[in-house]
Amino acid sequence: MDPEDVAEAITLTWIGVGTAFVVLVSLAIIILAGSRLIALPSRISDWRRSKPVEIPEGARDKALAASVAVSALLKARRGENDPTE
Repeated sequence: MDPEDVAEAITLTWIGVGTAFVVLVSLAIIILAGSRLIALPSRISDWRRSKPVEIPEGARDKALAASVAVSALLKARRGENDPTE
């Protein structure tokens, strides 16, 4: 084999690999953009229909009390009852 032919073969191989990579990345971007555009109307309508979550009165206090109780129980089980805390 002639060194010039080997160099040309390597060059053509890299051109082919680069082209395949560019085509693959381009198709991935097109598919991603297309799926976002197709799903956009449903996402907008879901956003318009959604209502903010309302937390009932006193729920936050109950959650805080529960977390304090669990912490106290865990400390008691480990024997960390220090009255100075």
